[in-house]
Amino acid sequence: MTGGSDGIGLAMCHKLAKEGFNICIVARNEAKIEEKLEEIREECPNVSTLCIVADFDEMRSMQDYREKIGDRLKDYDVGILVANAGVGLMGPFTWLEDKHVESIV
Repeated sequence: MTGGSDGIGLAMCHKLAKEGFNICIVARNEAKIEEKLEEIREECPNVSTLCIVADFDEMRSMQDYREKIGDRLKDYDVGILVANAGVGLMGPFTWLEDKHVESIV
């Protein structure tokens, strides 16, 4: 689950854990991920959890994704992937610099 340490992503993690799915949260803040995974483990003690720290705003290539995420998950059977991480900026699109558009995409 990308973006699983807050909001809708975290709610989905809790729901999937209650249904028996193991949970891996991919997000930027390790302490926050671990805190949320502890909540899940307390609620669903039979569920395994995994923390992966990655900042999608900094990853630009497939190699970055492989090194930060893919290599950590290569031995797991991933049944569901929820891509919930996001970035947004306020204002008209025409005001955005190229680097902002690239980070959103």
